[in-house]
Amino acid sequence: MLSDIQTSTDSERIMIDQLIDAEKTGELEISLNNSGILVKDLDQDILKRLYLRGLVYIDIPIYSSDKICVPTLEGFVMNRISGDIRENLLYKIFVTADENTSISELADCLQVDVNSVKQAASIFCRLGFAYKRVGRVDSQTKSSKIPSSSTNEDVCPTSEGSTDEKLNSSICADEHHQQKKKLVLIFDSTITAYLMMGNLSSNLKPHAVTMFEVGKLSDDSLNSFLSELNHLAPVSEGEARTYREHALNLRETILFLRSQASLESTDFHDVDLVRGGSLLSLEPEARRRVLHKNYSVVVSLIPSTYEDQQASDFQWPAHLGPPISEASSPWFGLYTSYVASNAIEGKQDSCVTVLPTLLMTCGTRIYRLPSCLEGISCFWITAWGHEPVVVEAVNFLTMANDMLLSSPILIQAIDIYEYEKTLTQRYIPLPLSKEFLHGSSGNIPEFIKHTMKVIDLTCVSGYITVLAPINKHEYDRNVDTLTQDDDQLASSPAGADFPLLSEHEENEYNSSGKVVLDENELITIMNERKPIYFITLQLGLPIFNTELNRAVCTQISNQNLLSTTNRDHIVDNNSLIVKEFEKFMFEHCSALLPKQNQRSYSTLVTSSGGNLPDTWPLPTKKLTCANGTLSFS
Repeated sequence: MLSDIQTSTDSERIMIDQLIDAEKTGELEISLNNSGILVKDLDQDILKRLYLRGLVYIDIPIYSSDKICVPTLEGFVMNRISGDIRENLLYKIFVTADENTSISELADCLQVDVNSVKQAASIFCRLGFAYKRVGRVDSQTKSSKIPSSSTNEDVCPTSEGSTDEKLNSSICADEHHQQKKKLVLIFDSTITAYLMMGNLSSNLKPHAVTMFEVGKLSDDSLNSFLSELNHLAPVSEGEARTYREHALNLRETILFLRSQASLESTDFHDVDLVRGGSLLSLEPEARRRVLHKNYSVVVSLIPSTYEDQQASDFQWPAHLGPPISEASSPWFGLYTSYVASNAIEGKQDSCVTVLPTLLMTCGTRIYRLPSCLEGISCFWITAWGHEPVVVEAVNFLTMANDMLLSSPILIQAIDIYEYEKTLTQRYIPLPLSKEFLHGSSGNIPEFIKHTMKVIDLTCVSGYITVLAPINKHEYDRNVDTLTQDDDQLASSPAGADFPLLSEHEENEYNSSGKVVLDENELITIMNERKPIYFITLQLGLPIFNTELNRAVCTQISNQNLLSTTNRDHIVDNNSLIVKEFEKFMFEHCSALLPKQNQRSYSTLVTSSGGNLPDTWPLPTKKLTCANGTLSFS
């Protein structure tokens, strides 16, 4: 340091002395409370030379009224330190920062001292991970680089006044946006892995890193993200095909939601992407404050990993997705079978067109196929905190008993020997239309009628999985329609309100073995008295299948589900679902939370290698929903 000073010019030493004197007199403080020597008050050439030699550093002043925005990260490397309070605060600010939220409001949402938030925001701006915002125009502090101008005259009152006029004009033009809230799309870590590891496009990786590390991709960054998604490398087979399909469906979903934002019936103006797992870094109350302040609607993508599911809360704004974490657990699979079959003890109108579902406790041994599963050729078996595994009947006992050694499991029948050649898994997109429910009451499957008593299927997003006949003519017609749409959309500009599809995407669609069952075809099946069986119901917006994704988006649009008139209905419906679902788990099924059954839970954690979820209730007995009844043993 001394040698650096000795080699400095007289003018450089004078500036260094100025900075040292300012620090000694307390004018240069970390708290950034309007103190320090402003860059504009120093000789730019001298300052730049000192900065490049590492003899001075620059703080970016952050004030309580400032707003910051996090762009797509470039050159970001994660190196998290467990238990670092400052680092935890930085990540909290990452996921909660919003162009309409000031630093003081951010501190209030997080219940953190405002000076700590100022310091964190300043660090972000210095490192280039964030920049200050004025309205929807980048401020002059977007870059933390030293100005390259050689004289102080280059930064004059006239030019500043001219800039202020432009900024004020922008603020006035954007006031109506700031009065509105946004829609938030909750995604999980899997989609970020697909974007990062799928080798679909090298330019997607910065976006994927931002989505995972920041936990958020704001509307400002979506145009470049969508542009990259429009230029994915063609893939025809293997896992990369799955990565590509998810990426394309994510793009289509974003474009759909953006088009909905332009409608007069909706009250949100932009779309943000937020990772569910990143919300877990916030306390539950902080999550609610942040979401209610910035967003009027929450939409969750499915499927989702266990970690990303844990943030769900029925006290969020109107939510199209699982209203609570348990609604993504095996418990919900049993519950939907229960309500669909009307399996209430003593009821005479139980529905037997619901395939059997069993929930078994950890440590149970199965020595023979349960009688209710005779005739079933294929199953889904789901362990706690994992995705379902498809198991053929011939391997059922071995697979189920292996999984029961370390976890409770949910067993769902998904195929029947008798109908293997005539029925296939299909999806009924949700929400259902009121016209379908009221105009075709005599031709509606019983499992839909029973489900409607507890879950209003006109106010949810998701799908019902059924075992139903495949209508080849209807399927071919749907594919032809999609192909025509592709031809029309192929000329649309990148970033338009409709997705671009190519021949490769058309081929992916044609190869899909599970197709949508729309309301008209469902009525036809019922009129012809063909068999149809309920398997399960999922809440959220699916992106794993192109046809299903489009069908659900179409239903949301047709039913105007995102309009302000439906907002209270969604909230009330979610509250009813949570109330009845929790009553089912804890009163009917005697479920216990891990903390209520600590000894049993500790045993399970040991046997599962420490990976058993600790927030979902555990079953205390074997539960079977079959033939229209719920039985215990």
